[in-house]
Amino acid sequence: LLALIGLAFIEFLPAAAATNRVLLVYDSQNSADHGYRKIDSLQRLLTSHQLSVRTIAESQYRSGMLRNGKYSGVITMVNWAQNPVNNRQFQHDWHQFSGIKLHIGGNLTKAEADQIGGAAETLRHQQLILSDAHGHSQLLPLSDTLTVFKPGKSTKIQQFGKLTTQEVQQRQFAAGIIHHKSGYLPFYSVNGLALQVASQL
Repeated sequence: LLALIGLAFIEFLPAAAATNRVLLVYDSQNSADHGYRKIDSLQRLLTSHQLSVRTIAESQYRSGMLRNGKYSGVITMVNWAQNPVNNRQFQHDWHQFSGIKLHIGGNLTKAEADQIGGAAETLRHQQLILSDAHGHSQLLPLSDTLTVFKPGKSTKIQQFGKLTTQEVQQRQFAAGIIHHKSGYLPFYSVNGLALQVASQL
């Protein structure tokens, strides 16, 4: 969602920040699922919000890249859930990083979930309905595994869009969530309602 990816970064940037650079770290281009299109789309989305983006594969990350105030935010983009991020240098620096953190896609870690807060739940083999604040909805592709957060009442947590199950007793979850400097999107799409919702926020 655009508000979570773009406006959130601008909102949390310190007024005296010397940089608005963002580091985008992806696990794989996953050509079989056109993951490279998602990377390209996300880069253009961030650039449209006057953010300078450096994009690297997780395997290219080297110790210290996130240090010394080089970046205001870091985005972890998972295009291939079967290929978990396992670069220890990145993981170490991510934990030390005090800027804005956004996770997109699967394999949300416990540390990331704890920083986001709220009640996380893993859905398996679900085809969810995405809806926006204007009553528009779209049936999403079937997902094998999806980590979602239940809507909360805390005013410190911002939620964007809704994901609804197709069970008899329907359950609803946030399609995007921000808590302080941490954000999460369970998936990213280059078109459809997900992008439309983003452009409206």
